[in-house]
Amino acid sequence: MTLNFQYTLDEWIELRRQAACRPIQASLIYIGEAAFIPLAAVLGSVTSLVFLEFFGIDIPTRGMLPRWVFFIPLIALAVTEVYLTACAELRKKVLTRNWQEHGSRLRYSIDVSEGGIVFKSTNPESLVTWDLFNGVFQTRSFYLVRREEDSLYIPKRILKHENDEEEFLDLLYKKMVVERTDHGYLKSNVHRNSTPTSRRGQA
Repeated sequence: MTLNFQYTLDEWIELRRQAACRPIQASLIYIGEAAFIPLAAVLGSVTSLVFLEFFGIDIPTRGMLPRWVFFIPLIALAVTEVYLTACAELRKKVLTRNWQEHGSRLRYSIDVSEGGIVFKSTNPESLVTWDLFNGVFQTRSFYLVRREEDSLYIPKRILKHENDEEEFLDLLYKKMVVERTDHGYLKSNVHRNSTPTSRRGQA
């Protein structure tokens, strides 16, 4: 089975974050970026109400909002900004620029066979035999075939037909579970979000 692909922007962002930090950290970056603008809007609204009340302007919420409520969105916004600043190289705008300048030009090819996985990119192709892999995981967009030092990120979307995905998962199951169990190796698991599954992706 030969798979040719390029990483989309969303895949590039997920890949770079997954490779650079733990899943919980990557999730916090997504949450922080999604929450930043709404938090800023809430802070602006609360600030306006507090100032209007401070200057004695009659508003419907007069006397209903304690002035300390101003600090809730302010603190939340400050914490979000500090966290995103600490992960500046993994922010969406930075990774988008990186993808536009570099990632969008890269072409990849993966040949999955009984002998292993041949990965081709701008570098010379290399065959990674099955015994060098120690696990398979799923994320939102990828199958991650893991080695000791890194992982191969295979986009799910390139397995366009049900038969392609079935063939791919059957081969992974055969090479990383059945054959290793038969030969006395530690049993490898195919995971879905860190939950062991069967070759069909069922819990």
